[in-house]
Order: sequence, then C-alpha cells, then structure tokens
Amino acid sequence: MNNLMLDPLLTMLMPVEAPDAPRVLEFRNELMAARRGSADHQVSTALMGGEEIVNVTDQGEWRRSQFEQLRDWISDDGHCPEPGARYRGLHTLFDLTAAAEGGWVTKAEAEQSADVAPRQLQSELVALSKLGRKFTGANCWPIHGHKIGYTFGYRMDPAIATWWNEGSAK
Repeated sequence: MNNLMLDPLLTMLMPVEAPDAPRVLEFRNELMAARRGSADHQVSTALMGGEEIVNVTDQGEWRRSQFEQLRDWISDDGHCPEPGARYRGLHTLFDLTAAAEGGWVTKAEAEQSADVAPRQLQSELVALSKLGRKFTGANCWPIHGHKIGYTFGYRMDPAIATWWNEGSAK
C-alpha cells in the first residue's frame, strides 16, 4: 500500500463540454461543501434592527431594503414601458437565477433568454457592480458568480430570490 497522502485541494484538469460546465461546477461545490459539513450555496440570513440580512457567498451582506432599491432600479420602477427594459439582460439573469432555486444559470442562458448580445450583459454586470456600491457601500453583488474556463455561472440565494419575486409580483 502506498503511504502517499493526497492533498485535499488537488487540482485535476479534465475536458468538459461548455453546456455541462455549470453542472460540473455545482457537483464540485457540493463535494467541497460536504467536506466542510455545510452547503456552500447556503448563506446566512439574519435580522439586524428588524431587517433581514443575507450574506451572499463571496460577495457580502445585503439588507432587504438595499436589495429592494436595487430591484426597483433594475426593474425601472415604472419609468419604462416594459419592466426591465433598461437592464433587460440583468433583469432576465435575476429572473432565471431566482427560478433556479439555488441552481446555476450560465451567462449564455441569460443572454439567449433576454435576446441580448454577450457584450450587452457584460456591460449590465459592470453596472451591477456600480449599483452594488451605490446601495451597500461595498463592491458586492446580490448573486454569487463563478467562472470555469470560459463559462460564467450565477446563482441566487433563496431568500434573495423571494425578495426578487415579491417585487416582480407588484
């Protein structure tokens, strides 16, 4: 028997077809979460001063009131004839990640669903960074993003998805 101990963070390179990358990433994250004894995509929801706060993985804290301001901004809050007309790609990404119930949605899926060019959604994600700073004072998004190779994937915490859906139902 070999006495070689494997590094728990061993890096393995393997080819993955682009459409399968989000599922591979999700499987990897589930394995890592199981090793740590917690679900990586679950975030803590707390109350501070009677307001719900969600700590988004790799991003930071979002208060419900901050997210509602962002949601209204993205949804145009009645300023455009069609909700989300100004940020159609971002609005669609939020719709898809909220519906995915903690699952991954690729940037390409959002672009196709919103019928926007990749550069358009990329510009809207840059705007999301600026809006995050505007509403939270920190450089954070209300969704968790991850990149594998050339594929970007995003997922939304269930508490934030509820906040998004409540605003969409107005």
